[in-house]
Amino acid sequence: MRALALVSVIAGTLAVLAEVSGTSTAIAAKSQQTHPIVLAQKSKRAPERRARQVRDIPLPERPMDPGKSPAKPATKDVAIPVPKAAAEPEPPEPDEWSQEEVARALRDCIKMLGPIAAEVDVTVPIKNGACGAAAPVRLRRIGLVNPVVLSPPATMNCSMVAALHRWVETQLQPRAKELLGSEIVAFESVSAYSCRMRNGTSVNKLSEHALANAIDIGKFKTADRQVISVAQDWGATARDIKAARAGRPQKEDTTKKLAPPIPASKTAQKASLSKSDGIPLPSRRPEAENSQTNNTGETETALKPATSNKARFLKSIHESACGIFGTVLGPEANEAHRDHFHFDLAHRRRRAFCE
Repeated sequence: MRALALVSVIAGTLAVLAEVSGTSTAIAAKSQQTHPIVLAQKSKRAPERRARQVRDIPLPERPMDPGKSPAKPATKDVAIPVPKAAAEPEPPEPDEWSQEEVARALRDCIKMLGPIAAEVDVTVPIKNGACGAAAPVRLRRIGLVNPVVLSPPATMNCSMVAALHRWVETQLQPRAKELLGSEIVAFESVSAYSCRMRNGTSVNKLSEHALANAIDIGKFKTADRQVISVAQDWGATARDIKAARAGRPQKEDTTKKLAPPIPASKTAQKASLSKSDGIPLPSRRPEAENSQTNNTGETETALKPATSNKARFLKSIHESACGIFGTVLGPEANEAHRDHFHFDLAHRRRRAFCE
């Protein structure tokens, strides 16, 4: 009986153990199915994930140095594309005339100077940036019957020589003979080629002098040794007269500054002396000839254009040049040309610029 009971107990125990074991096995099996155990493996994304996690961790704020600007946020490295090799720039134009340009200019020069009377020296081509001429000449003397000497000789292109010859022969000498009674034998205070900008204007433009295409003349000398100076013999310009009128004080504003009137007794005394004693009165100063004085002590000076033969000659030849040259400037143009005439062959669409 005890043996059977022991066997029964053992059998029950085994059954319970078997049931428990089966349950554990089932639980283990289910656990293996739902939560598989994965062995540690190296992952390619692990470093990137860790780096991202590190970047996401906020850093403690540092106190800013008041003397420094805040640091710029870090930027990701961006690949900069390498530019393609740039095309090589074209070589600069040589600062000299080509042989073809010089040869063509010389041929044209021979055609222009062949028929006229002009003493010239052929000079080397001039090229200085935008300045210069391919076939310049140095003019020493011009004219056939009454040649005119240039002092000093002037460097210009052959077109200017031909135009100057035409003006001398057809305009200058006939007017000099008529108004001065003598021919012109010399140009003095002469200048021609000069690599520079224009004078007397606000326009920053190359002068015709820079192209050997202009001449300046300050004085004219005659065969009988008269010297006609543009600066001294032209006379008052229109702007001089206008300025004098604008600067003349008004009568009502100058009553306190008027000179005292001349007493009648002294006036009569001067008249009697001049009539009875024959004592000559002092001649007036030249600048006082155009003044009008009255007994009120007020003096008005009337500034007028000069009318001497020299002034008439200068204005006559200035006007005559406007039909030959492209630009004619003199004292009436501006202060820069008060002391000389400027002639050039600048191209004009309609007519010459003449002042």
